[in-house]
Amino acid sequence: MSKNGLKKMIMEFEETRDLGVLSGNGRKPVANETIEEIATAVVERASSSLYSSASARLVSRELVIPW
Repeated sequence: MSKNGLKKMIMEFEETRDLGVLSGNGRKPVANETIEEIATAVVERASSSLYSSASARLVSRELVIPW
């Protein structure tokens, strides 16, 4: 972070008493329907697989969900 950026952050904190930092790990929330779709696709994929496994990348491609 630059010196000016840090100064600006300190000034904003002194005025508002809020850092403006959101909690969480930075991931966007996922809808319950999407989770159910993924779970179903993984189970279907694993049941038809020779090794009873499913590739997360393949499932994401099938459901058109970014990996």
